[in-house]
Amino acid sequence: MGRSNHGHAVKYEFDEDVCVNNLLITPYSAFGFLNDALRVFDELWVRDIVTWMNWMLIDLLAIGTALVDMYGKCGCMERAAEVLKGMPQKDILALRAMISAFSLHGYCKEAFDLFNEMKELGVRPNYVTYVAFLSAGAD
Repeated sequence: MGRSNHGHAVKYEFDEDVCVNNLLITPYSAFGFLNDALRVFDELWVRDIVTWMNWMLIDLLAIGTALVDMYGKCGCMERAAEVLKGMPQKDILALRAMISAFSLHGYCKEAFDLFNEMKELGVRPNYVTYVAFLSAGAD
């Protein structure tokens, strides 16, 4: 959806409008397309407070996801879950990192519960998320 909207913005020459670009950055970052969000941000000639706030959320999201992944791989499951819970926005990357950590350490029920919560949040799992989820039940 974000790429389709982006294509329309370019086609109808709205791609230099700061408001339109702010609306493009948000879904790109929410669905884990951080490179696309960065490209839109970099191509903006004018940035307003909303643009910078979007960018700060992207940075916080990336840092949070990295922490969830790190704590999860180290087996610090409570700490990983605490970081995820404290994140104001959770994207597919953050949720997948936690599901992978649960799977890695044999927390099948927790992986299943988070997978269901992810769907309730409206975050669509991709094939990598399915692999992480299915590996929880493989043991």
